[in-house]
Amino acid sequence: MILVEIADDPNETALAEELFALRGWPERPAEEHERAGCPPERVARVVEVRLTGARKVLSSGRLAWSTGSRWRRR
Repeated sequence: MILVEIADDPNETALAEELFALRGWPERPAEEHERAGCPPERVARVVEVRLTGARKVLSSGRLAWSTGSRWRRR
């Protein structure tokens, strides 16, 4: 996950949210403790960046890997 600071402008925020969605990256507003150091004229978002080729273990114990915005079982 990464913390992203965006200009506090509705057009900029909408554009960023659209770009994150197109990449399949979930995002949420940053919590107060995550915003430490973020200037008040900026909006902070936490983005879950999913890297192609990343792996994770599913609840079933099976291995999965990312091919962009989708997880595939192995």
